Amino acid sequence: MESSRPYDFIRKKNLSKVRGKLLYECKTPYHKLKVVEKEDFRILISGTGMAREQTSIDLKDLHRHVFDYSLLAMNSLCFLDNISSALIVGLGGGVIPRELHHHYPEIKIDILEIDPEMIKVATEYFFFEENENVRVILGDAFTTLQAFKGQYDFVMLDAFLENYTPFHLMTKEFLVLVKKTINS
Repeated sequence: MESSRPYDFIRKKNLSKVRGKLLYECKTPYHKLKVVEKEDFRILISGTGMAREQTSIDLKDLHRHVFDYSLLAMNSLCFLDNISSALIVGLGGGVIPRELHHHYPEIKIDILEIDPEMIKVATEYFFFEENENVRVILGDAFTTLQAFKGQYDFVMLDAFLENYTPFHLMTKEFLVLVKKTINS
């Protein structure tokens, strides 16, 4: 049965074969990145072989969540009161921090990102902007978090390499570091 979603081409198994206008392509120590535009969507594809979509935006409605996971991540805020600071591990195309800032402009948001090229892609192709309340900290989350203690009301883990979370960000040691960054 064919789906009626206009962006179902994004959900193809092998995104390296998505046909569309190639806007950008590069290889970094962490990713092989492609930005493709097809119909009214801009897609960030990461990886080789069985590449995976990292981000997609609807160019006609930038606040629409194309992928369910980003909407679900935002919904987690419904269970929290009085949030003044947030930490997001992983930038991708910057959709989640951009939307968090759009809906909660008073929250101070820090994003940890290991790949400087990802920051460039998020800014140039996915409408992500740093400002007085939104900043990107360049560095590995595991080592960078060791300096943070009790600074955030909300922490979201959204770091991926191709189609998996980096191993060292799934260890007990890393999760203990995350816990220490949360205000009690």
